[in-house]
Amino acid sequence: MLVRLIELCDDFYGLIFAQTKSLVMDLTQFLSEHGFKVDSLHGDKSQDDRERTMRAFRDRAVNILVCTDVASRGLDVKDLTHVINYSIPREMEVYVHRIGRTARSGSSGTALSLVAPSHRYMINRIEHMTKVKMREGKIPGRREVAQKKVSRLLARFMSQQHHAKAAGLLGAEWGRAAKDMTLEEILGRFIAMTAPELFAEREKTLPAYQSSASKAAHAPHWKKNPHPPAQKRR
Repeated sequence: MLVRLIELCDDFYGLIFAQTKSLVMDLTQFLSEHGFKVDSLHGDKSQDDRERTMRAFRDRAVNILVCTDVASRGLDVKDLTHVINYSIPREMEVYVHRIGRTARSGSSGTALSLVAPSHRYMINRIEHMTKVKMREGKIPGRREVAQKKVSRLLARFMSQQHHAKAAGLLGAEWGRAAKDMTLEEILGRFIAMTAPELFAEREKTLPAYQSSASKAAHAPHWKKNPHPPAQKRR
């Protein structure tokens, strides 16, 4: 679910907040295994490690930072596109501080929160405090995410500058192999070769921790649905 939300966004550059250090570490490993450029901030990191992580994040060598609230204090990063609350804090001031990071220096961004059914009552509290109505979103389906990825491949495909040189490297065996293929089959094989992860039989799942990591949500909390998510802009 978390992977789908990130993959559906264009040029994601943001923070993911989790309640505990262990959850931060597990989320970081999980996202790294899915090919994301991700690092973490938590209380056990030395000052040198923290500075190294922040330098990589500001330079965009890393575009996702998973962190706890305590470790993120004093964090000042411009131009964040997203803040994801993997779990909503019970202290409303902490929530406001989190999502406010997308609105620095007059910038705008998107705040998403994953909310378990047992924590839906917190939505009213947040709306009352922020004076902003949250909009309910939908967890994107695998097909929708795959279509988004394929559309990005098309842009890369059309921008290739050395296609003529590449064609000159093709031997006669390539012509024989493609002789009886339709254009649709050739493109389909290209996409399957370029993005094999789109066709994996099963998605890896996150460890089941607390209810705040449930599949149910609201908008920013989410519930599983094949339609695109509605998002709250800050």
